[in-house]
Amino acid sequence: MDLSIIIPMYNHESFVEQAIRSMIKGLSYSSEIIVINDASTDNSLQIVKRLQDEYKNIKILENSRNYGCAYSINKGIEIAQGKYIGINSSDDFVDEGYYQKMLDIAFKEDADVVCANIAQYNDKTDETIYFKIEDGNIAIDDMIEYENEPVQVKDTLLLGHWTAASSSTKIIKKQYYDKYKFIGTKANDIPCIYPILASANKIIYYPKLYKHYRIVEKSLSRKNDEENYNSVIESIIKAFELLDEINAREEKEILFFNNCMCYFIFTLNNIEDEELKIKCMENFYNRLKQYSNTIFEDMEQSKYFKKFISMNINEKIYKLIIEGRIIELIYSIKLMKQKEELENKISNLSKENDNLFISNELLNKENQKLQQISNKISEENEELKLKNKDLEKKNIQSDLEKEKQKKENKELETENKELKEENKKLNTKNEQQKDTYEKIIKIYEESKSWKITKPIRKICSKFHKIRR
Repeated sequence: MDLSIIIPMYNHESFVEQAIRSMIKGLSYSSEIIVINDASTDNSLQIVKRLQDEYKNIKILENSRNYGCAYSINKGIEIAQGKYIGINSSDDFVDEGYYQKMLDIAFKEDADVVCANIAQYNDKTDETIYFKIEDGNIAIDDMIEYENEPVQVKDTLLLGHWTAASSSTKIIKKQYYDKYKFIGTKANDIPCIYPILASANKIIYYPKLYKHYRIVEKSLSRKNDEENYNSVIESIIKAFELLDEINAREEKEILFFNNCMCYFIFTLNNIEDEELKIKCMENFYNRLKQYSNTIFEDMEQSKYFKKFISMNINEKIYKLIIEGRIIELIYSIKLMKQKEELENKISNLSKENDNLFISNELLNKENQKLQQISNKISEENEELKLKNKDLEKKNIQSDLEKEKQKKENKELETENKELKEENKKLNTKNEQQKDTYEKIIKIYEESKSWKITKPIRKICSKFHKIRR
């Protein structure tokens, strides 16, 4: 079998189906999903059993009581059959093809470890933050650029990032998990992943591949009480001891600065209960001194010391840590944090002022453009006014000519009317004359003289025709 995906599960009925489906989707390799139900009291188990009918490669283990995440993962590893093992949470989900892509490169390169990235998903706001390996990494060369393609890297690159110890971003050959186990409650993967990465011969980093870490307020990984806070230092000390066994000094230094100090300075210092805060920080400090009385002084010689100091605190605060002055340390960190917040506010105000200045500059330029446009419009308006005046003059002349023409037309109409009347009179007169003429002709034709002279008129008519 190529891959075993181990999923410890406790009361994630709202998320477990999405988690399992995202891990299986697009996976063509021979694989198995091992779900360890850590005595869930909701419907998580019933949901997985229903999925089991659909995906025959799902196996379910059930704890008799709630043993915790580390116990469940180790139990899953014991029965896993895959050459590679992936470990994921029952409330998180992954990119499509997440395990398929990691297995492709793992088999191609015969890699011991293939590592992806973490994206933080906020379930309430539906927002995702994509982290990069360069972000806050104390072990990275600033000149190195990582593109989309998988690349072989040193373990220190991965360990230098704050997500270094996460097992859920990786597939690892089972032989390494057989040697190193998950230990404790909080940060239980630190004693396992650090020595594995330090021991691995070939590590491949996959830049554009993401596991989506869901922010769930009731998650066990977010449970904050004295026992859980104190469990972190126990996990770190166990990891120190395992790294000592394989002489992994550089990895130990990264663990000290990247996980140990960051948790000590920032996480514990953010505990709201002042009494609990002091108690947990004192326990953390004392356990480190029990492991090595000179650990703080020794780490000043590390090549990562100055980078850590410049990125996180200052040498004065580190001096307080060396001397174990916890109360002063707490207030110094608090002051540093307040100073940073104030500087950020000032910086933001400065940016806002810069933006306002830029906006004003842009507005001024826009106003200048608008003024130029306004001037041009004014010029055009003046030209239009002149044209309107010319048109008005022409219109006045045209109106006068129209009046004149109208007057002439009226005179012509009057004259025409008079002519019509005259013509009518003439026609009447002609009619009268015609009647008179016809009367005269009729009288004449009816006379005796006209009748007597009729033969003579005919002879004369013929005579006239001959002459013509």
